[in-house]
Amino acid sequence: MIPKLYGPNVVPRSQDTQNPTNKRKTTRYNFITFLPFTLFIQFTKVINIFYAFNAVLQYIPAISTANPLATIIPLSFIIILGIIKELVVEIKRFYGDRHVNLSEYTKVSKVNEDSVAKEKILYQNIKVGDILELNDGEAVPCDCILLKTNDRSGQVYV
Repeated sequence: MIPKLYGPNVVPRSQDTQNPTNKRKTTRYNFITFLPFTLFIQFTKVINIFYAFNAVLQYIPAISTANPLATIIPLSFIIILGIIKELVVEIKRFYGDRHVNLSEYTKVSKVNEDSVAKEKILYQNIKVGDILELNDGEAVPCDCILLKTNDRSGQVYV
């Protein structure tokens, strides 16, 4: 017997599975993971590891050549600057995601045979199979298929 590998429902889906949401999330960290991950990123740089190792060696009196603070203060300053830079970038990502997720689109749904209803929905609430009405200047919110255009020649520029 040869299995059927084409056609609808090749892989049966259970009733519990849901399609992924359309919510955009480009942030890398949350409140708890920010500090550990950014410290890890800072110490993946060879120069920071070198100065940290040098600072540890400065605490050994037999081989110390200078005050340990002469190494720790610049290293701390560079690491703190790196963490602040990563924080600023992460905040920009968060507000960018929020701006996109809260943008409104027009969803078209069929009420009966002769009429349709239009409602405003947020980007993050768009589901698979929703029919959207897009106008000039609007961004295409997700993977969309063009169904109709008002242009006489049938052209659409995305």
